[in-house]
Order: sequence, then structure tokens, then C-alpha cells
Amino acid sequence: MKLNHLNICTADPNSAAEFFVKYFGFSRSATRPESPIALVRDETGFTLLFSNLNKHAKPVYPDGFHFGFIVGSRQDVDRLYLQLNGDGYAPTPPKEMHGSYTFYFTVPGDFLMEIQCARS
Repeated sequence: MKLNHLNICTADPNSAAEFFVKYFGFSRSATRPESPIALVRDETGFTLLFSNLNKHAKPVYPDGFHFGFIVGSRQDVDRLYLQLNGDGYAPTPPKEMHGSYTFYFTVPGDFLMEIQCARS
């Protein structure tokens, strides 16, 4: 079994989608301009679907809700942190935590993400 998509509810689907295109190399899939849905795919075909089916309602996620990406090395974590921090998205630097080297940040659309690599 393989996970093929994840739907993230957000007040701003287009900003969230563009963020994943810019920072994580996802490709944007075409949707109608008035659509409350924005889709992006990675090189494996995994799809992130950003939706605002309630038309501008801001979703409320439970404390601690997030999803994350694992990268290959501490250098990859640091590179992404520096890029995201420089653009105002990641105020807290990476640190060793729960068996990995990691940092958290808030994505446009107001949900939490984590970038990490396994300790080496």
C-alpha cells in the first residue's frame, strides 16, 4: 500500500501550493482559477491537495498537528532552514530532537510543517 495524496484544509490554497513549488520542487497541477482547490505533485506522484471548500473559513487544527519531510543529511536540513528563514518562514533553528535533526515552521495557509533528517 502506498499513500498517494494528503488533503490540507487552508484559507489560502494557492499560496500553500506555490510555497511547495518554490521550496520543495513540487509541480503545480492546473485547476480552474475560481476553484477552492490547489494541487501539487512531487516526482514520485505524491499529491498534496490544498482546499478551502468552506470559502475562506480558516481551519482549526489540533495542537501539534503537522506533517513533515525527511531529507538526506544535516546539510540539507540546514540549507532548507537558511532559505526558509531568509524568506521569513522559519524563525527557530534546527536542533536535535526525538531521534532526528529537525525544525518546524508555519506554511502560508497557516499549518505546521517539519523538516528533518535521521541522526548520523
